Amino acid sequence: MNYLEYESEWQSLNDKLRTAVTNQSNDITFNDNGLGYRLEDGKLRGKLNTYPFFNKINKDTFLREVLDFNDFDSGLPVSTLLRNHDFELRIEPGRSLLD
Repeated sequence: MNYLEYESEWQSLNDKLRTAVTNQSNDITFNDNGLGYRLEDGKLRGKLNTYPFFNKINKDTFLREVLDFNDFDSGLPVSTLLRNHDFELRIEPGRSLLD
């Protein structure tokens, strides 16, 4: 699920957060949390550690890509392997229900 309409919005938040942590002027998150970024010896360290608010592949596109993915050993799509082995796929829809 996307919480943002454009990928550029997600990149902008990431860039602003990196700058805020580097300049020690982080007023864009609660309690100045770097969300994975930290300043060590004057250098920015870490990586963004949060749920991605924008994804290029989401919802039915994501599920389709997973089920259509070909297994390296058999060359068969995952959906076929699941059916052949009588697996039942259960998905917790979570945020997708909100969309």
